[in-house]
Amino acid sequence: MGRGGTLYTLGIDFGTQSAKALVLDVRGAGVIHTDSFDYDTAFPKYGTEGGVLPGKHPTTRHTLPLMLLEALDLVFGRLQKSGVDLASIGAVKIDAMQHCTVYADVSFGERVGCLDAAQDLLPQLAPSITRRTSPIWEDRSPVREAEYLAKRLEEHGSILALTGNRAELRFPASQVLKWARESPGEYAHTSHIFLLSAFLTSILAGKVVPVDTGDGWGTNLNTLDIRHPGWSDVAIRAADEYLGSRDVRSSLRDKLGEMVHYDTVLGPVAPYFTRRYGVSPRAVVLAG
Repeated sequence: MGRGGTLYTLGIDFGTQSAKALVLDVRGAGVIHTDSFDYDTAFPKYGTEGGVLPGKHPTTRHTLPLMLLEALDLVFGRLQKSGVDLASIGAVKIDAMQHCTVYADVSFGERVGCLDAAQDLLPQLAPSITRRTSPIWEDRSPVREAEYLAKRLEEHGSILALTGNRAELRFPASQVLKWARESPGEYAHTSHIFLLSAFLTSILAGKVVPVDTGDGWGTNLNTLDIRHPGWSDVAIRAADEYLGSRDVRSSLRDKLGEMVHYDTVLGPVAPYFTRRYGVSPRAVVLAG
């Protein structure tokens, strides 16, 4: 792949406070490069504190998808300047805050498929974002929705039996229902509801990609079928009933995409990253 048969893998982690990158030499079995930066310092214009937007209500904890778009470019820009031979990268994987969700309109798929390497990600993808902030794993505000799901699914053996988890406040099911109740117009305009890892991985792959089981099974919307991971029809139906009772007619299932096994190969890295940063066009993207 690279010079002299060198082969690297790149792992990127988008945490609450910071982004980290690690490059492994596959054949040499060693770490050749690490890097990290915190969002507050790198992007002071967004006004985050510990990567989170300050707010009046302590139960509401959100971050900014636009800031994370800039962070993805910055990760690769710093790698390019580091001296690491990005042409030797054979696989890339992104991990991120597990319960953070990002919302985009129908144009997102087309936009990520034709990214211009001469421009940053932010101006190209920002117009597709339908929710300007993203609830994270620390958010505990959707009490009403979590209580509804727990009660509604009791007749099916409980939400725990269906999805493997209690009706958690921080999980996407409750978070999505709360936002749809409060902002039905924006919800109706949304075509894609992503876990953060799938959102960033879609950009990396240049197409809308499925969420992996690691994040998908922490949603309160999932099945527990290991062989055929996906969404629970029962849980989705309960969510749609909740929304329908509030005159929100757009089905949640249509917005969720698909789910695949952890580390599934999703395809080659998008041309944006090969042309702009020099990543090998033969590098593959793994489900995060």
